[in-house]
Amino acid sequence: MASFVEQMKSLGEEKVGQLAAKLLSNQKFVQGMQLVVSNSLEAKETLDRRVQVILGALGVPTAADHREIVERLEALERDLDEARDRNEALAADLAAMKTAALRSTAAKKKPAKKKPAKKTSKKKGA
Repeated sequence: MASFVEQMKSLGEEKVGQLAAKLLSNQKFVQGMQLVVSNSLEAKETLDRRVQVILGALGVPTAADHREIVERLEALERDLDEARDRNEALAADLAAMKTAALRSTAAKKKPAKKKPAKKTSKKKGA
């Protein structure tokens, strides 16, 4: 057995459905609603344009300005990363070249043989 609240809810839903069907079958009501929606959209567009003009006059960046700045910053970040990578590669190449040069120089230089020290004889008592 359905409760009183459920019966009232069901009855209310039925009545709202009947009212909606009657309203949607009335051509004047439908045309009036279309006019209201159309006018609302036009008013919103007008308001949006005017707000953009005012914000522009105040120097406030638009969403498009913000997107452009973000894109430019991302491009700069990519360029910086690429430059950093090239710098690291050049530093590694330079270190390798220095190491190779030091090895080459060390290989060319042979340790000099030391000459034996001359023995000098000192005469005592002369």
